[in-house]
Amino acid sequence: MGFIIVMLVLIFGVLLNINSKIPPRDHTKEAMERDSARKEQE
Repeated sequence: MGFIIVMLVLIFGVLLNINSKIPPRDHTKEAMERDSARKEQE
């Protein structure tokens, strides 16, 4: 159980590092496009 939590924390940290290298504007734009696409599907 504890091992899984450690792995999740490590993966989360790596993802945050990757995201911080991407310009934040592009990332928020992507998220907004994804949200609007999800609303259209419903």
